[in-house]
Amino acid sequence: MTYNRESKKNKLKSQVITPENEDKPHKRHISAKIVIAVAACIAAIALFAYLLYNRKFSTFYDVIWEEELFDEGSKADAFREYIPYADGMIRYSKDGASYIDSDGKTIWEKSFQMNSPAADVNGEYAVIADEGGSSIYIFNETGNTGTTTTLLPLTKAVVSQYGVVFAILKDKNAEWISAFKPDGGAIDLSVKSIISGDGYPVDISVSPDGSQLITSYVSIENGVVSNKVIFRNFGEIGKNTDARRIVGGFSDEFQGKLVSRVHFSDEVYSQAFYGGGIVFFSNKVLTSPKVVNSVGYSEEMLSIAYSDKYVAVVLRQESEEAKAPYRLEIFRTDGKLQGTAEFDFQFENMAIQGDEIIFTGKNDVHIYRCNGSIKAELEMDGDDPDTVIKTKIPGEYIAAGGNKLIKFKLR
Repeated sequence: MTYNRESKKNKLKSQVITPENEDKPHKRHISAKIVIAVAACIAAIALFAYLLYNRKFSTFYDVIWEEELFDEGSKADAFREYIPYADGMIRYSKDGASYIDSDGKTIWEKSFQMNSPAADVNGEYAVIADEGGSSIYIFNETGNTGTTTTLLPLTKAVVSQYGVVFAILKDKNAEWISAFKPDGGAIDLSVKSIISGDGYPVDISVSPDGSQLITSYVSIENGVVSNKVIFRNFGEIGKNTDARRIVGGFSDEFQGKLVSRVHFSDEVYSQAFYGGGIVFFSNKVLTSPKVVNSVGYSEEMLSIAYSDKYVAVVLRQESEEAKAPYRLEIFRTDGKLQGTAEFDFQFENMAIQGDEIIFTGKNDVHIYRCNGSIKAELEMDGDDPDTVIKTKIPGEYIAAGGNKLIKFKLR
């Protein structure tokens, strides 16, 4: 009986709320509130930073450094092009090429003689070829890795991110697509196209790993332009097809149209550009590429640009509802619309770099984000840049033009 009474007392005591046993669940409740509040603050700060980044607009810049490439009146006018590469740019001309990093330091130089040099970059490799000639120079960040001279005149050369080069070679009655190693050695791989049957190859693009090739062929049939876009696979998949390694072809989408540009964005997505629109392809099934989206325009397409992440087009607007004479449309590589913008400035060049689209014109630069919002509108104080290249540091760029390089930072 004594035991039962003590047991009942202890049970009653345990049910009585005291400051000691009340504090523990209260502390847990406070801790949970603190965690939630901290998480909410972090989310709010992240959202604010995101909105600030996507709404910040700059009209001024500060020069970090400036470099004269040549003395006034020297060879500066001979340089034809600047292209983004690695941590800086490659500049090339008929007389040679050089790689300049983001600090303005020349990493390597290579002299050559070309009549019509053209360059292509993919990952850490670049190729410069003499269109109409026979010279091909292959580079990476260390310098010239290989050189080759073709037996036939070449009309186009592209490079994969591993340094494999594909080139279109022109014969009297046929066109050949040949491949070369990074050291310039020939690869035992050649595709022949009979001009009278297959048509004339207008443009080619290689996938980053070098295993896939997309080619645009044009021909005239009964006085009407006929265009075909052909996919080839040079990997194990392609061995199971015919000798030409064809795994897919499209022509109905391009009747009466000229596909002047084709592009592989990555191993899966590619695009074909014609005068009235863009066709987006998917190679998820390597043996059966398919169209995932097709965009057509009644307006004039003034300019196109593409990268491994985005595709952009500028259209001339003539409708009364238009707020400005030009419209920018930005797509992801699978054809989904990412952003749009209307503008009224003139431009000479457009390029996609990272998540930005950079327009250069006479003494001015306009930078848009790939969601369509404008980031900067700059007057370059008479420097007239031909190219503006985004560096790896946010807000910093290199403007190249004439005989001058300028590295600047947005305010």
